[in-house]
Amino acid sequence: MNQSLQSRVAKFDKTVTDADAWARGDESTSVDFGGGPVRSPAKLVADLDKSVNQSMNAVLNPGNQPVPNTLDGAEIWTFKKAGAWAQAKLSSLANFILMTFAVAWKTGSPWIIVRALWAKLNDLPMYVTDFGVVMDGASATPTDNTAALQRAVSYCRPRGIGLTIPDGDMAMKGPLYFRDETPDYVPFSFLGQGKHRTRIYTLGGWPQVQYVLSSEWNDGSPQNTSFDNKTIGGFTMQPHPSVANDVVHPAPLSWGVIGNTEFWSIRCINFNNTVARHDICSNVKFRGFEVWDSGISFEYKSTKGITFTATAGSDVVQASAPLFAAADVGKQITVHATNAGMCGTIVEVIDSTHARLSVTSTETGSGRGGFGTATTTAAAGASSLTFNSPVFKPAHAGLWVYLSQGGYPGYPIVRTKITEVTSSSTIKVNPPVPNAVNNALIALPVTDFHNFSEAVFNAPAHNDILFDDFWVEQCGGVMLVMKDGIEVKGTSVKLHGNWPYPESRITEACAWFQNISGYFNVQLAGFVCGPATVRTFSQVGTLLRLENIEGLCLTGMPYIRTEAIPAGQPAGGVVLGNAVVESYKKDGIVWQDFNNPPITSIAGQTLAPLTGLRGGVRYYQIPFVLQDQHGHSVNQGANIKVRDDGYTITLYFAWTVLNVSGLTAGDTIQIALPTAMKPTFGSSGVLDFDGTGENSPRYLLAAANENALRIKGTSQGRALLYSDITAGPAHIASGCIEIPCF
Repeated sequence: MNQSLQSRVAKFDKTVTDADAWARGDESTSVDFGGGPVRSPAKLVADLDKSVNQSMNAVLNPGNQPVPNTLDGAEIWTFKKAGAWAQAKLSSLANFILMTFAVAWKTGSPWIIVRALWAKLNDLPMYVTDFGVVMDGASATPTDNTAALQRAVSYCRPRGIGLTIPDGDMAMKGPLYFRDETPDYVPFSFLGQGKHRTRIYTLGGWPQVQYVLSSEWNDGSPQNTSFDNKTIGGFTMQPHPSVANDVVHPAPLSWGVIGNTEFWSIRCINFNNTVARHDICSNVKFRGFEVWDSGISFEYKSTKGITFTATAGSDVVQASAPLFAAADVGKQITVHATNAGMCGTIVEVIDSTHARLSVTSTETGSGRGGFGTATTTAAAGASSLTFNSPVFKPAHAGLWVYLSQGGYPGYPIVRTKITEVTSSSTIKVNPPVPNAVNNALIALPVTDFHNFSEAVFNAPAHNDILFDDFWVEQCGGVMLVMKDGIEVKGTSVKLHGNWPYPESRITEACAWFQNISGYFNVQLAGFVCGPATVRTFSQVGTLLRLENIEGLCLTGMPYIRTEAIPAGQPAGGVVLGNAVVESYKKDGIVWQDFNNPPITSIAGQTLAPLTGLRGGVRYYQIPFVLQDQHGHSVNQGANIKVRDDGYTITLYFAWTVLNVSGLTAGDTIQIALPTAMKPTFGSSGVLDFDGTGENSPRYLLAAANENALRIKGTSQGRALLYSDITAGPAHIASGCIEIPCF
């Protein structure tokens, strides 16, 4: 017998000896199996014996009824309760031992008996590797751990034993079901070591309607998917490098009826599908949840890796690589070229790299760009939808999508499922479209929180979600959808687009909120707002769609702009609909239009004032004139957004270049407002504030430009914009100025 075999035999013999001593030991016996001392089961047996004796005493001596330590001393201890309590104690222990041996018998692993007893008696989790999981997910040919993981979850979940995924990489094909046919409410955890230490890779070969981690038993109905009192997290999920990017990946997280559950420290990367879908939520928490480079963009044609060049005064755009074809005529395209976007229709394809547009560029430069998102026009009740672009693949069948008549308020977003892909431009959906739509876009929700309880249970459900560091960035589709009866809590929801960073995915919209309440804070950044029918890269026709909302707070809005709004098109920005918006933070939403007259309306609604806002808050988008202290105009026709809530006047600026090179040291700059604004700001209509005092207004300028312009106030609550730069242009960066009303 060689030394290695002898060592293994000796180790096995020691394990058997230790297990025997552990099982036969008294209450003071403990054995170390490699993870620290473990008490003998004699202690459990002694406790059980004591409980049985107490129960029998209660039966034999009704006048003297001791109450077991595990019960509330105030409770009346009866014969019936004593017997039931003792029986439950015995039954629980017997079932636990029998099920442990049954699993050990099926798996052929006697060691699991010791591990399970150890975990149960000491309230410790078990490792997925105890059930045969192999941590080789980063290899070229990783192990499919689906069966081993399902065995681990099916065993540990109903018994309340937590599961731990160790450091490293694990692969699976899935799906992994976190429940069986019957609901359970036993606390259960499925945790890795953190999203920077544990990684779950998904392998190829999935049916397109399935999910990685799910409570939907065999894709069952919502009533049959209850999931309660669980903690999931501590890992990163992404498709394995061997999986092609052009297939539809599984959805990482999908839950039906879910409550009292926390998703902690999860990162999902590069999934061509909805990443998280939750239908009926009650006390669900997201903490440290990230989604990157995911979703599906239903764009006409990909322009990934292509740069476009535009020339001032020309309607011809040049692509850096072959792109254009005869079929592109009539399609819309947007080009971002050095602060001057071209957004128009292709009227002629000159060759594979040159096309003539319906608009003329105002500047010369190069930048990224892309074609528009597919849209459809359909009558109410339609279940077959034909789109204006061939964007569909057979694998799209089974996806839940949204239809929205982008850019216009008053039309509800429609949630429906693609049941069949008839052709590359025609799909069948269920449920049918409830109302007629005109040029409605189709968008995949990246994160989808939708309450359909009224349709399922004929009664509204209590839905509430807490967001604590919820981040979605560089994704295609709609980054966040919340719809119908959800109460939202939290202070940290970040939705970031791709601009100014060139990526390949189209963001049809940043977020759609409909019929929800609560108080939550959404931070937006990196979006370009274009016309409603053209959305390329991070360009969105409707940045936010808000309908019947209470308590929304929008903050931190750098890198948001509108660009190239053609005549007759609704402007980008926020579609308010019937929104009830209680508050905007001081650095709220900013609009700027580079090539067109000042924006005076959003989606057909004038900005003086917008209707449907609580508290008398008024918003204005107006041109303004910058003057020096002598009354000479410095800049004409720039845009400023004004908010007046009756307490504070807030002026919002966005990337406005002020040519102050003609000023000398000590000169000041005034803002002269239109005549219509004079009642708001005083008889002069000019903000010619020229002093300092205790009521100086707050100001916010980007750090890189904070010395370009400064603001001072007087004791009367007035303020002064002035420049201390003697030469060169100054910039008012994205930000705002708050001035107390007077």
